[in-house]
Amino acid sequence: MKYGLFFIALLTLTAYGQDIEPKYSAEVRIESEPAGMEIYAGDSLIGRTPVTTAKKLLPTLKAYWPSRRAWNAEVIDLPDEAPDNTLGVIFLEAPKLVRLGSIPAGASVNISDSLLGRTPLSIPAPEPGVSVTVSHPGYKSQTWTPDSSELVYLEPIDLGAIQEVRTEKSGFEMPEPAILLAGAVGIGAGIAAVLLKQHADDEYDNYLASGNESALDSSRRYDLYTGIALVALQAVIGYFLIELL
Repeated sequence: MKYGLFFIALLTLTAYGQDIEPKYSAEVRIESEPAGMEIYAGDSLIGRTPVTTAKKLLPTLKAYWPSRRAWNAEVIDLPDEAPDNTLGVIFLEAPKLVRLGSIPAGASVNISDSLLGRTPLSIPAPEPGVSVTVSHPGYKSQTWTPDSSELVYLEPIDLGAIQEVRTEKSGFEMPEPAILLAGAVGIGAGIAAVLLKQHADDEYDNYLASGNESALDSSRRYDLYTGIALVALQAVIGYFLIELL
């Protein structure tokens, strides 16, 4: 009986010890703030955080923010070992992003002659001595620094000139006198050609009906005038083509 109780107690302790023994896992979970960091093993992309990978890869892993190909990519080394022998979690924190805006919106944001994008735009805070240029057509460019306001007000180059250009474009512009004259000549020549041709046809019909030779001569004369009017019309059309080209 004594040995039986001892054996039961031994089994109980063994079972209790197995319950509290942590289960081993060959994986580790990588999380970041903000999410979306690229995790690379050498040159191979494992994924974007949050991501779970094998613990044995930890010595080869590197994190990139915002991405490995970004001009301002930040490289973050991961620890060689997981926090413990359970399913450990490694937490990474990315550099702070600055939400840069401008008035007017859509301004170009450049750093070291490289275009980052157009406002509004989230960018990592630049290092001391690195200048960020904000520019927009028709406005004076400004240099932005981390200690400045995150909203950049751009000053127009010449507000009066901009308003004057807009006013001119909104109104009707008269064509040049030479173009107006050519248009008038072309319209007159076209109308004249139609009327003269009609007179020529009428005189020719009169000749056919009466046999009067003078009607035939008059028809030929009106045909000649019609040809002259058509030549003038073609000259005007040629002038317009030259102006367009």
